Amino acid sequence: MICVFRLKQTDGIMISVLSMNIINELQEIIAEQYRHQLTNALALQRDTIELSQYSDELSSSANEQAASLEQTAAAIEELTSNVASNASKANSMLQVAKEAKEASEYGNQIAQQSFIAMSEIQAATEAINQAVDIINNIAFQTNILSLNAAVEAATAGEAGRGFAVVAQEVRNLANRSADAARQIQNVAQTAREKSLGGVGTAEKMMESFATIAEKIALTDELVRDVSGASHEQMSGINQINDAIHQLDQITQQNAKTATNVASLSGFVQELSDTMYNEISAKEFIGKDQILASAR
Repeated sequence: MICVFRLKQTDGIMISVLSMNIINELQEIIAEQYRHQLTNALALQRDTIELSQYSDELSSSANEQAASLEQTAAAIEELTSNVASNASKANSMLQVAKEAKEASEYGNQIAQQSFIAMSEIQAATEAINQAVDIINNIAFQTNILSLNAAVEAATAGEAGRGFAVVAQEVRNLANRSADAARQIQNVAQTAREKSLGGVGTAEKMMESFATIAEKIALTDELVRDVSGASHEQMSGINQINDAIHQLDQITQQNAKTATNVASLSGFVQELSDTMYNEISAKEFIGKDQILASAR
């Protein structure tokens, strides 16, 4: 153990004043160095303790941030899955809306064709009615002519008997023609009525398909809005994922740095303890005051 003290005159031995002063000054310099070292060792101990506390807090905070980021990343991943599913469903709905629109347009075309066909049937039945009217007129005139011929044949007596038979046959033929014309007219009238009903039905079908087309157009627009919003959400979520990935890297780096700082602070604390133990083991003037002030 090194003992540092001031020299005094002892045992009647006189040491020169100059030599004593030099030795005492040297001892004071050494003591001052020890005092500085002890003060520094104590300060270093305090600083390393604080540094260790700060590094522990930093490490704990970094670990908490990492755990929070993991939870956030899991939530974002689930949200990403949901939004991706919504986007996929929206795309499917777009395809369905497109197919429904095409089916509606095709149905409208069929209804228009039916309307045109029914209109043509109606026009044809009108033409048939006109033709039947002509046939009826001809049959009526033929019947009148045959009656006139029969009257003339009767006037001719025996000579006109054969002609009367022919006139009767002509009249019978005219009557059958009139009957056939009436039947045709009845059939034509029925066809006309059916065609009129078909025209009305075709018009209603066209109106219905037009309404359906409007609804499909609105649905298509809404689905497109949903699809666009889903894609925008996906873009935003991807940006959030990128930011979280960067934060995760930074947090991991902070945790690694905190661990390194904790290791370094432990090493420095060991050095400060070693320095303190070595200095405090020495005896020198002012040591007790320094230790007392440090308590």
